[in-house]
Amino acid sequence: MGRFFSNEVEEALGYIYYDMAKGVVLNGDRGVEILEDAVANGDYDAMYFLARCMSGDMFMWKGHLFKEDWNSAVKLYKQSILGGSSIGILGGIRASGVGSSPEIKEYLTNERLRKAYNDIYEKAENGEGFCQYVIGNCMNWGDIMDIMEIKPEDEGAYEKYVKYKLESLEWFKKSLENGVYVAGQNIRAIYHNGEENIIAKDPAKEFDIIQYGAETLGNVALMEQYGSILNDVGDIRGKLKFYEKSAKLGNKILNYYIGCTYMYDIKDNLKAIEYFQKEIELNAPETPDAYAQLGKAYFFGENGVDKNYDLAVENFEKAMDLGINHIHPNYAYCLVKGYGIEKDYKRAMNLIDRYLQNNNEFYYTEVPRALMYLEGLGVEQNIAKGMSFIREIDSDEVRLIKKTYKKSLFGKWKKVL
Repeated sequence: MGRFFSNEVEEALGYIYYDMAKGVVLNGDRGVEILEDAVANGDYDAMYFLARCMSGDMFMWKGHLFKEDWNSAVKLYKQSILGGSSIGILGGIRASGVGSSPEIKEYLTNERLRKAYNDIYEKAENGEGFCQYVIGNCMNWGDIMDIMEIKPEDEGAYEKYVKYKLESLEWFKKSLENGVYVAGQNIRAIYHNGEENIIAKDPAKEFDIIQYGAETLGNVALMEQYGSILNDVGDIRGKLKFYEKSAKLGNKILNYYIGCTYMYDIKDNLKAIEYFQKEIELNAPETPDAYAQLGKAYFFGENGVDKNYDLAVENFEKAMDLGINHIHPNYAYCLVKGYGIEKDYKRAMNLIDRYLQNNNEFYYTEVPRALMYLEGLGVEQNIAKGMSFIREIDSDEVRLIKKTYKKSLFGKWKKVL
């Protein structure tokens, strides 16, 4: 048995929560494995923590990339509560729909709630970070009023509510210091939203907690948030610094965005490719667009990367298979030119037409269409229509096309080169 929970649960909490501010590479998946084994052995506390891992972004940091399974989570929350887990009782009642289910309402007598609260409060006082977060939640959301059977009409009820609300901030701060990033989220929300006559909205304090969490505590999640703030004020290098730190410590959802920053802001496509490939290796949420950006890097062949139409087409096709359509025009251009793929004019035109149903024209919608109509490739030749697509475009390629076709004095177009 560990100091606060079973050895297994305490080890798992390290992987899932506390390591986020220890400067070590995260291994949240290992934490989940440990919890699964503990659940199989009947550990009711482990059931609660595993349920959180399955509960999606509202409960769990996205950077772990844990698979959401709400139905299984609800079953585990209920098992944890009915098994008498104090952390399951106090934490599980906040999960949507769990506390209001008939069997849970019947089980959760005030005596059981009070016993669970006292147990978790003692653990929090003795330094257990997640318990500090849960106590803060009880006070912040008003659960404490029900647990202590304080009714709104009771004398001094409002003063107690205010006292608990302010005290919740102190518990969240302690929890954040101990590595529980979600406590920092709650502090942010309190200062962002405020509460009339109790806590004023304070954007400066909201910013301070993010900066402190990123720079001083080195919390992986808050590094990401701080980087986003720096990006919003135009500090691209600052954003990149904290995004890369966070990614290197195990944040699995930043590689695509780092890649885009290198590609479009820093103009280092070799580095961009490295991060797009990491996104794909992790099968992270932006994998489809990572394939698209890889395709573009090889299609344009600039900023340290050689042009390679074979690789461009390969990655465009993977992106399209995953539902990406913003690279349809680039792919269509390859189909018309025969770059990296066999020419297919009909397919090229279909892809461009589909793209233009919801998007505006640009270079790679107009040049392929111009080439097809100018030469009668897959369509009836119409030089005038072909030239109309590139009338407002200026590039080396288009200037050469324009020299190739001339209009006679009688207004008839013909090929002269």
